[in-house]
Amino acid sequence: MDEPGNKNSGSFVRRPLFTVHNQQLSRLAKPPEPDLIRETLRRYRSNYTHVPRYTLEAQKKKRQMQRSKGKSCGYYMRIVFFFSSLIQSLIIVSLVLFLVYGKKQDSAASGRIDDLEQSFSRVSLENVALQLQRKNLTRSLNLTLTERLQVEQELVHLRNLTRTAYYFITNMIKFQQIQHNQTAAQTATQVDQLTKDRDDLNLEAIDLRKAKDKLEWEIDSYKLRCKQDFVASLSGISNVSRAFLEKIDTLFPQHIPFQLTCEKQRDNLEQIRSNCTSLSREVEDTLQRYLDSVGTQVSSTLAQISHLFAQNKRLNKDYHWCSLNRTGMIQEHRQHLQSAQLRCDGEKKKLLVEKKRLGENKELLDREILVKVTEINHLAEQLKQLNASCLTRVLGPAFWGEELEVPEALGALVADGRAERDQVRTSILVNNNFLQELERYAKPSGTE
Repeated sequence: MDEPGNKNSGSFVRRPLFTVHNQQLSRLAKPPEPDLIRETLRRYRSNYTHVPRYTLEAQKKKRQMQRSKGKSCGYYMRIVFFFSSLIQSLIIVSLVLFLVYGKKQDSAASGRIDDLEQSFSRVSLENVALQLQRKNLTRSLNLTLTERLQVEQELVHLRNLTRTAYYFITNMIKFQQIQHNQTAAQTATQVDQLTKDRDDLNLEAIDLRKAKDKLEWEIDSYKLRCKQDFVASLSGISNVSRAFLEKIDTLFPQHIPFQLTCEKQRDNLEQIRSNCTSLSREVEDTLQRYLDSVGTQVSSTLAQISHLFAQNKRLNKDYHWCSLNRTGMIQEHRQHLQSAQLRCDGEKKKLLVEKKRLGENKELLDREILVKVTEINHLAEQLKQLNASCLTRVLGPAFWGEELEVPEALGALVADGRAERDQVRTSILVNNNFLQELERYAKPSGTE
């Protein structure tokens, strides 16, 4: 009777191996949520799957980490497992001593004891095999975790490298785009400047050709008039002097007999002839000087007249060209004015229609804002109520390491509502600014 008692006591000693799980299952009488089950399994695995490293440094680090973490649930579970294994070893030793030194019982009890010993030895062997398997699995898990950490480090390095390369390539593309834009702008500016210079040179060449034609015509007309006028004036002077000398020469042959008879008269006539000849020469020189001065003045006057005549001719030509092009320009400007008026009327009509539509949209957005504000207030009240109701359940989520998700969801919903409200207000402000611009643009046309 003692042996069954010992067996029962041994089985009673092994029962605490599952007491913790039984207590947890008794607490979770209701069906637990999947998130809680996953979190519990994760904690259980994190507490029991790690094995000590085979190096002293790793063991020291692990001990320091365990000391820093403090006494957790796994620590107490290891103590329980240690004492349970100790009790099992004591039971085995007691059974061996009982078999060696104990008294023999009846055959049924001894057979039962043998069966129990065989089953116990089989269970012990299975337990040892499972422990070895757990150690192997833990070792492979540690190796896998180490490889995973290495792969994650390489992945982080590659991501950083990719991000750096992306930023570098983006900056290079932006720099090339900026250089291209600057070069294009400089080239366009140079092309515009060269076009302006070419147009200015063409206009200057046209003006120079006109001035050249005018000056050539002035020179030709001036030469022709000067030649004709001076030839005519000089021919008159020479004719007068020649006629005067002929008169003097013809006067003496008529008085030759008188000259022969009276020497005194002949001397007088010779003196008169010399005086008349010298007088004619002086008169001719004086007239020549006077004609030279008059010719100079006439030359300047004729040059000015020819210049004015050429300028008048050029101005008449320009006036004729302007009068020919004026009608075409008037028609062209009239057509441009009509098209601009039609375009302005069309744009004004579109702007008025857009103004009306934006006003209607503004009213709709105001209504939506009122609805959103009421929803936000309602959600805020619900949030307050839920926060008040969740104060009594703070210990449950704190025990399982979970946070309350309902207030966060409501807070996110309230944040989304506020963001949508801000977006609607921004769109209303943009529409108001656009309406003000439309009114500012429409006021001058309305006054006209």
